[in-house]
Amino acid sequence: MDEEKEQILKEIEAKMKEIERLNMKIQTFTEVIAHLRSRVDRAETRKREIRYEISDIRAKVEAWQKARKE
Repeated sequence: MDEEKEQILKEIEAKMKEIERLNMKIQTFTEVIAHLRSRVDRAETRKREIRYEISDIRAKVEAWQKARKE
């Protein structure tokens, strides 16, 4: 009976360690995903800024061309 009890306790301990490893993996993946989302957000923000800058440059060029024609 003691051997069975010991075997069961070892099995429980092994399962607990596996849960701990899985929790660590989950935490790591969650942190990586959060980091990557942040980087994607920054890239998207920069793309929008560049589009606005391009619009401003086009407007300046059009104004300059109109001024030269007159």
